[in-house]
Parts: sequence; C-alpha cells; structure tokens
Amino acid sequence: MATELAEELAELAADLRAAVECWSEAGLRQLPGASDEALSLPELPAASAPAAPPARSAPEARPRRPSAPRPARPQAPRPAARSTPAPSPGPRMWDPGPKRAPAPPARGGRPESPDFGELAPGASGLTAIQRVLGDCQRCGLCRARRTIVFGVGDPDADLVICGEGPGAQEDRQGVPFVGPAGQMLDKMLQHVLGLKREQVYIVNVVKCRPPGNRTPLPEEIAACRPFLDAQLQVLRPKVILSLGRPATQTLLRTGRGIKSLRGKWQQLGDVPVMPTFHPAYLLRQAQDKRLTFADLKALRVRYDALGGRR
Repeated sequence: MATELAEELAELAADLRAAVECWSEAGLRQLPGASDEALSLPELPAASAPAAPPARSAPEARPRRPSAPRPARPQAPRPAARSTPAPSPGPRMWDPGPKRAPAPPARGGRPESPDFGELAPGASGLTAIQRVLGDCQRCGLCRARRTIVFGVGDPDADLVICGEGPGAQEDRQGVPFVGPAGQMLDKMLQHVLGLKREQVYIVNVVKCRPPGNRTPLPEEIAACRPFLDAQLQVLRPKVILSLGRPATQTLLRTGRGIKSLRGKWQQLGDVPVMPTFHPAYLLRQAQDKRLTFADLKALRVRYDALGGRR
C-alpha cells in the first residue's frame, strides 16, 4: 500500500515539475488568469521521488505540456457591403413584390390620417387632395393596380355620384365608370336626370381596383376613406347618389343592406343621400331597373328643389 502511494506521489511530482518547466519556457510566473498573490508559482526544488522496488518499477510518465495562450489574431477588415440584392427569404417569408404597402393597422386600429391642410373649394382643393394622395401605397390594392382612379367631372357640381371602386376599364384609363356599368350610368343620367357626365362629379370609395373586381376589404376602405371625405368637403354637393351596397355602407357608416336602404333618403351631415342599386348589378338583374329609375326620379325632384341644374 505504501509503495503504491509513493509511486503516485512520484508521478504527481514529475507532472508538476514538467508543467513548471513548460510555463517557465513560455515566460510565465503564474497560472493563466490567476492573481499574482493567490497563484504565484514558487521555485520547486528538484526533489527525487523515493526509489521503488526493482520489480515494480514503472516507466517514467510523459509530462503533459499545457498549451500556452495563443496571441490574438488581428482581424481582417470586413469587405464592403455588396450592391447586389440579398437572396430572397425562405418559404416562410412573404415577399409582396417590388411595391410595398405599409403594414395594415392592428385589429381595431386606424390608419394614420393624411394631413391635407386647409382645403379650398373647387378644382384647387381637388388638386391639393390628389397631391397628398400621390403614388398611394397605403393598402394592398397598390400592388395590382395600373392607375389610381381619383375622380372625374365638374368640380363645382351640385350632384356627386359615389361608386364602389374601379373596374378593369377604369384601371386602364384612370377614369371612373367607363366600362359597361359606366355606359348604363350615362344613360340613367341623361334619360332620367337630364344631366350629362360632365355636369356631375363621380368618385369611388377606393381609388384602386380590387383584384377580380371583388368587394373592397375594410382595411382598404379605411385607408381611402380620408380622401373620399376630403373630396366631399371640397365639392360641397347638394345631393349625393350612392350606387350599391359598399358605397352606401361606407358613406352612411351602416351595416344595413342596399335593398333595405335604396329609395329612402338618408343624411350625410346636412347633405341628403339617395342610395340605389349599382349599374353593374342592374346588368345582371335587369328586373330591378324599374326600382332604380324610381329612385332617380325621386332624386331629380329633390335635386331641383335644392337649386341644382344651374
């Protein structure tokens, strides 16, 4: 038992002596990372281990040479950023394409209202609104549109006609109601109201075409609503004709359907509103044309009484 303990002490002394010699060669007088006082390495005497019995002699253990701390390598300067675009994101990321609209507001939130400043009535006010609208990218409709359809007509008109949104023809030409529904609207104005398109002002709830002519989404309507309100503020119409459910619900801030609202006078502030069917609906449901003609006749009476048709 004593012999085995003596061998272990001899091996430990040899290892420690080899380590001290290695650190001395590296110019170290203490353990790396230790304080000068706590871990200073004293000079060790060359003590020999007790001789072991000849039969049990073991080969001298090879000392372990701890690695000296490596000097820090100077870091090469990073290359300048490349001008080439970064690789596209993985399949979990969505790339909206070259045009990026601002993220829609959180549920229950409202988009930031544009600052129009003080708007003058008439054409100059409409020009100021159009300037603020700019190349609008406030909702996702900007990604598929060709043209922003702002509005058309007489800036001093007494009658404003409000539709839902541009269709394919409107998106190409930048003018509201120029497709088949627009041709029907022109006939309605001429034959029932005795007015030409140039004597009214025509707007839409949203200024960009929804894909596939679908109904505008609530966030799309919310993004465009300030521009519609500003247009009405500048135009100051005496009467408004709203065409179809989305336009009527947006103007009146109601959830009621068009069939329950059409033909019945509503109010937007101090301006009377006559809701009726959209011409695109009448192209599919021709039997309801007579109801729309009745609504337009009531509109004509009110329009004349308020001093329209100047």
